[in-house]
Amino acid sequence: HLAVPSGQLIPFAIEVTGGSVTEATLELIETGVSINDENRTSNDSESRRVLKMRLEESSTSAFSVYAPISDRATNFRFQTGDAETLFRTITPIARPKAIAFHSVIAPPQYTLSPPESSTGDRGDLRLLKGSHVKLDIDVNQSLALASIAMEFPDSGRKETIALQMVPNKPNQYTANFSVNEDATFQVRLVSEFSYNGSQVENNYSPRYRIDTLDDFAPVVAWNANDKTYWSDV
Repeated sequence: HLAVPSGQLIPFAIEVTGGSVTEATLELIETGVSINDENRTSNDSESRRVLKMRLEESSTSAFSVYAPISDRATNFRFQTGDAETLFRTITPIARPKAIAFHSVIAPPQYTLSPPESSTGDRGDLRLLKGSHVKLDIDVNQSLALASIAMEFPDSGRKETIALQMVPNKPNQYTANFSVNEDATFQVRLVSEFSYNGSQVENNYSPRYRIDTLDDFAPVVAWNANDKTYWSDV
């Protein structure tokens, strides 16, 4: 069995001996439940792919092809001429992922407004300029490193905010920051699991928005018209 991060593009290669072979194929059959399915919903369906392999330069017997690994267990085998190998299994390893966001937004002190809390599966925020944010993020596995990569389109500024593990909650990370302009951010997660000597990251993290609102002072004014009653009293 091979263990490979889901979504990883990996090389497959064979060398054929005996006979004259000009073509080879890779057959992949995905089975079982997605590792990203939190409910572990039963799934008996199969997805089959057959990829033509490329003959290596300066070789008459070596073939190779790259193929991405999905989030389901994958059986694979090579076929060439009238010969075929036995099936082997690739087990996908879940990449680190943010699965829930818990925000507490404290408006600017002058508003005298209480903090507002919310929870959801997306990290988008809408708040008054100058608000303070406490953001807790639930993740799907233990991490070696976690951070928030912020970008501010109006100023072109970028900032990286470290996420700290919440005590006694190994799969929850937190950060505190203030927001004074519109921003977008990604959650950058590095798993404790490594593949080919490199730690696995969430390379496909969504980008979330922080929309800021200006707080204009209230204005009270009289609108006089021809029906306005004026009194000297």
